[in-house]
Amino acid sequence: MIIDAHQHFWRINRGDYTWMDDSVAQIRRDLLPEDLAPLARAAGVTGTVVVQAAPTLAETRFLLELADQTPLVRGVVGWVDLGGDVPAQLQQIAHPRLKGVRPMLQDIDDTDWILREDVLRGLRAVANAGLRLDALITPRHLAVIETLARQLPDLSIVIDHCAKPRFDGNDPGPDWRQGMATLARHPQIMCKLSGLANGGPRWRRCSTSIETKG
Repeated sequence: MIIDAHQHFWRINRGDYTWMDDSVAQIRRDLLPEDLAPLARAAGVTGTVVVQAAPTLAETRFLLELADQTPLVRGVVGWVDLGGDVPAQLQQIAHPRLKGVRPMLQDIDDTDWILREDVLRGLRAVANAGLRLDALITPRHLAVIETLARQLPDLSIVIDHCAKPRFDGNDPGPDWRQGMATLARHPQIMCKLSGLANGGPRWRRCSTSIETKG
């Protein structure tokens, strides 16, 4: 069984993909299950986890509707307003394929936002619901996520895109390496290897040794 752990669908005329400007013109088109199906078959992928691309409950409902229609979708990582009434929001999007939530931390100027008391309260509700936090972060967040892991040890955290390191040639730098090594000491933290080609114009390849935990 091969599961694609991070994949997106979107229908642009839904209207809440505010980041989708001319800088991403190459992917500014509808991407839906029928686009993925032949590629998944060719690669032997038997299931996918669809991840939010808009900070709205409406988009999460849209993804869950696609999951109902598409057996290939094994899970959905949605969005909730972590500073609001998280239990009430989770009731609105309750679904067996909802596996986690993802605040778009990379787009929030305040690096420490996720450590606010109202957000921590929301994350406790996420953990109590048996859901995970997908952390869409950049290297500036590594120490903050380590603090979060210490404060909420029951919250499973998934680091998206290896925290989007910036590469100087092929080197992401000692601060990123040390930050990731520190996060790896927390048993509730996992990492997705994806998106590394976004690391900068000089990026060519990255040889990575990974250790998996059973």
